[in-house]
Amino acid sequence: MRARLVWVTGCCCVALLSSPARAQEPRFGGAGQWVLLGSSNGLHVFRETFSQSQAKYQQASVEVGVDHFVARHFSIGLDASAGYFDDQGYGVDTLAETRATSISGGARFGYDVPLGELFSWYPRVTLAISRTHSKTTAVAGGNDFDPSVSSSVGPEVNLYAPLLLHLVPHFFVGFGPRLHRSFAVQRGGPYDGTQPTLVSGDLVIGGWWGETKADSPAHVADPSDTSFGKRGQVVLGLATDAWLSHRINSASRYSETAFGLAPSADYFAFDNFSIGIDAFISHSSGTARDPNDTPTDRTSTNIGVGPRIGTNVPINEYFRVWPQVELGYGVRSIEQSSRDGTNQHSSKRLWLRLSAPVLVNVTSHFLVGAGPYFFHELYDTDQHGIDNKADSVGVSLFLGGWL
Repeated sequence: MRARLVWVTGCCCVALLSSPARAQEPRFGGAGQWVLLGSSNGLHVFRETFSQSQAKYQQASVEVGVDHFVARHFSIGLDASAGYFDDQGYGVDTLAETRATSISGGARFGYDVPLGELFSWYPRVTLAISRTHSKTTAVAGGNDFDPSVSSSVGPEVNLYAPLLLHLVPHFFVGFGPRLHRSFAVQRGGPYDGTQPTLVSGDLVIGGWWGETKADSPAHVADPSDTSFGKRGQVVLGLATDAWLSHRINSASRYSETAFGLAPSADYFAFDNFSIGIDAFISHSSGTARDPNDTPTDRTSTNIGVGPRIGTNVPINEYFRVWPQVELGYGVRSIEQSSRDGTNQHSSKRLWLRLSAPVLVNVTSHFLVGAGPYFFHELYDTDQHGIDNKADSVGVSLFLGGWL
């Protein structure tokens, strides 16, 4: 946590020293503005396979969250998501497949509290209804493994209260506490009769656009405000992340504590040519239950760094393509243990990632887009010398901005 906050503070201080004067810029929270937060929006469509195992992962999900300031400082919003998941992976002594669907939707209410020229506090509460359904079956191993079917339907509440830092017009970075409580009772499976709760602290990026004349004085934009890809710009996107979380189920039948830091950023060393870094460290540990209700202790650690280069290709005034090439190296370790034994796996990885998002200039300093990516491990060698390389292809969302 401390390392994350130091990194974010450092980036913000550099940007503050280089940002233009703010005397006549419109302020966040004005009536008529629209807001997108990275924590409420997502697009994940991908398939991942492995060269030396039967594990595979498929996902198609979308999250849409938008807020509108109907009055000065007061916003209402919509939050909706839907997803399909097909995960085939290894447990302690079993290869199991889980197919799941989820859907949720609700209304959100927020209030912006200005705290000087650069900061504001933006607590939001979301009231939603969610439905989930999943089925887990054994593919191999686990002679006493029984198929498990579970589902839930019910209300949920999500409270998130980030402190936002506004260094440039229309784009912000923030961090704050989150409390998510589901009142939907799980029916079936090892968590029958339980309800999940998440307490966390999360980093967020986001942007806003639109303002009424009464809330926005005249402002003559500097060309650097609207021209993405200019020399000296620093870009932050959804890969820029940090979190500390604790998740539990009622009756203490499941718990997990996790933290992560991902100081991902890009810098335009020349006009339309960027260099960047995709670094991350994460760790999680907890106790879960398999479909036979057997307690299983799990820990995982993932560390990596991937330098990358990119080029900004303008299409017209509003659209552009930003292809990037990344070469990364990392290590990871996963361990699962129960009364049936222990499954421990550690590996060293080298990967190549290609991406080409199409971006839309929503407004100055703020971009939204999506595009394809291809991920290929050049090697992924475990402690036994087995090289089990992963390949994945998909489409993902880009939401971010530049300082």
